[in-house]
Amino acid sequence: MKIKAKPMIDENFSEYGQLIRQPERVREAGDSHAYVGNLVHLKANEITVGYLTAYAHDPFYETLEQHKDTAEMLVILSGQGAIPFAKPGDDANDGLTALHVKQGDTILMKPAVWHGLITPVDCESVDLLVVFKVGTEENDLHFEDLENTLEIVL
Repeated sequence: MKIKAKPMIDENFSEYGQLIRQPERVREAGDSHAYVGNLVHLKANEITVGYLTAYAHDPFYETLEQHKDTAEMLVILSGQGAIPFAKPGDDANDGLTALHVKQGDTILMKPAVWHGLITPVDCESVDLLVVFKVGTEENDLHFEDLENTLEIVL
């Protein structure tokens, strides 16, 4: 099955989670920085941050991963790419889509959203921060085979 990567916009991602874009900020004369707070409220006692570099690879997926009880945030630090998603739930084949993200995008996935590794687009690699609850990798990481190999059309 082939799917074309769509733009990462609120309308395309709302079923899977929340898109966080760099907000409009106004730098006042003399300010050394611009800050906008309270973009996302994470309801977790402890969070962990990982640094992931995804290298160029074929855009084919046979499995997706899921964190049933954990929201996950991805912060795209450099590069751009396409990420496959499926709706939250028990079936990794439900609502398959692929969305194109770019440097500066931040996405917050709902718990139980199925997803795959980002495929770099027009670059050799994508660097991102991965943020979720402590213990997720050990206690809340699930994989499911797709009914058909998924190819993201870039």
